[in-house]
Amino acid sequence: MATDDTDLLGEAASQARNGDPQAAARSLRFAAQSPKLHTDDARLGSLIDTVARIAGSMNLDDLAHRATGASGLVPQALYDLGYELVEVGLPAVAVPVFQRVHRVLPGQAPVVSELASALERAGRHAEARDVLMSAPELLEDFWLRYLVVFNALCAGDLVSARTHEALLSSEDPSQAHAQDRVAAMLSRAARLEVQGSSEAFALREWQYILNGYVLHHLSPFGWDEGMRGRYAYSQDGLGAIRRDLDSLADALRATDTIPPRVLWLPERGSKTLALALADLLRVPSAPWSQRTDGLVVAYDLADLDEESFTALAASEALHLFSRTVRWTEPSSLVPSHVGLLAQTLIAPWSAGLRMAPGGGVEQTPESVDPPEQWARQVLDADVGTDEVAPGDTGKERLRFVKSASPEPSDMFLEGPIRSSRFG
Repeated sequence: MATDDTDLLGEAASQARNGDPQAAARSLRFAAQSPKLHTDDARLGSLIDTVARIAGSMNLDDLAHRATGASGLVPQALYDLGYELVEVGLPAVAVPVFQRVHRVLPGQAPVVSELASALERAGRHAEARDVLMSAPELLEDFWLRYLVVFNALCAGDLVSARTHEALLSSEDPSQAHAQDRVAAMLSRAARLEVQGSSEAFALREWQYILNGYVLHHLSPFGWDEGMRGRYAYSQDGLGAIRRDLDSLADALRATDTIPPRVLWLPERGSKTLALALADLLRVPSAPWSQRTDGLVVAYDLADLDEESFTALAASEALHLFSRTVRWTEPSSLVPSHVGLLAQTLIAPWSAGLRMAPGGGVEQTPESVDPPEQWARQVLDADVGTDEVAPGDTGKERLRFVKSASPEPSDMFLEGPIRSSRFG
């Protein structure tokens, strides 16, 4: 993959011409990160031309119309194109378009707001904060100051977040939820006595501050490759599941929050883990319903059918443990406790790959054994003595859970501790 933005623009244009709009869009996302793209007419024009070609290939008529109209780089036409790019899920590509408008029309509230929004959705939170703070005269608007606080938090800047949250006030009931969201984040940071920048704190702390859940395991692998506690693709093991159930059980005991029962969802992985956890806690297990109190257990929320997920998301006062969260495409439902973060985690009972007796790898079929049998194997599994990530000893985890009462947020945020993505 080329790294020069000119090469990336050319690569995107070639992919679009050759009928691969998805690859072209991916290349444009990388090319759009160039800090000089919005100041170079030729490069920005090339990006817009490629957007038009992508839109034509994918029958995105509104986007194609906006891109064609923006070819002359007129500010209003560029603004309309940027807005449409965000609407179709290409905020990273919208950023240089809005940056060009902002350069020509600095300090205009609609432009500042849309540029900050595009940067935020592209995960460029520090830049979104800076754009907003560069126009202090606009921050009397509740939503713009809220965006300063929110993006400062996502960037790990607690100083700016605290400063602007103190000035954030509204009597409009429609704004109360947003204000409560960032206030809760800062309250959780205070609970952990977090004072400095993002680099001083680990993944577990920032996931709790922003998302309100307790993360039980940090990957010890790939720290030099930028994983920083998350997994990419991983084949789950019985010992690893037992390790995280033990961690959860220890946390519940240490905080005197052992549930009256453990509840499973209509999915094999959920029932397997629920049966094993109930045995560890010495409490009964049962199928979940909205009228049943207890700790609901999921293996992976993405495995649930739509009906179960909708009912789960609608339930009130829900206490939920999920073995894994797919951090690159997280569920809209934030659990109270999470075993680990992975892009892809293959369950032991699912079809997967394993080392073949004669060398190499072979495909394994999906297991037909019932959850009860798998739960017994989890309970009998040897946790082993795998490498431990920094900050992830049992003593450090217990110290953390004693100060971090779960209070799940209404959205899942990656936060300032970023990890490498694959695929």
